Amino acid sequence: MMEELHKISQEAGDLILKYYGDKTFSVKEDLSPITLADQASHNFLVNALKQIKDIPILSEENIIPYDIRKTWDEFWLIDPLDGTKEFINGIDEFCICIALIKNRKPVMGAIYAPALKEFYWARQDKGVQYKGPKREKRNGKGVIAVTSRFHVSQKTKDFLEAIKIDNVIQMGSALKFGRMALGEIDLYPRFEWSKEWDIASGHIILELCDSSIVDMKTRTSLLYNSETLQNNNFFAHTCNINVEILNIQGALL
Repeated sequence: MMEELHKISQEAGDLILKYYGDKTFSVKEDLSPITLADQASHNFLVNALKQIKDIPILSEENIIPYDIRKTWDEFWLIDPLDGTKEFINGIDEFCICIALIKNRKPVMGAIYAPALKEFYWARQDKGVQYKGPKREKRNGKGVIAVTSRFHVSQKTKDFLEAIKIDNVIQMGSALKFGRMALGEIDLYPRFEWSKEWDIASGHIILELCDSSIVDMKTRTSLLYNSETLQNNNFFAHTCNINVEILNIQGALL
């Protein structure tokens, strides 16, 4: 299934890139932007994924009422264009996110960044694979944290200061999870608003490469297909991070 997802991700990416440079967008009810590229990718992926596995599809661009989807045991969860603000601003850090959810947990995930040609894929019984340009090894041994480029709050800044991390980079979209899987990033604290389609594909990728993503409220792994589809605050981290420090500081903030 990896090759099939790689192929359709590339094809959706090609559609997105046809609109790259067009700064035209409208605003959805939640005040997030949507472009023609978002819709083109959504329409393509909905049809393509049905050919791979004909199960329900929940997309950022087509939110199904909870009364309908609450009985779903298995479904595709997609973000056809994650990082729309990056896309509009000509920053290459946007991607396509595809996750397969079973019993409220991701069991397979794919992230494809079309402008960078980076493809990350994971499945429970197959591990994690990366296809794309060779990445340079990180410099230094200190902890590297990442925050969102357009969605970073004072609470996140205070948290990183509290745990004494000053090597912080900014990055858009779920690309953060891919780069963490490659060992380039150690910590991604998220105190800001996010939705399930933003992180599901990254979740399974991290879980299968000695990293974790933890719900700050429940202190357990995140679950999917909630009524609101909104995530609690979370930590994504590698084994280089002292989880107890994260829990203590997270509770204090």
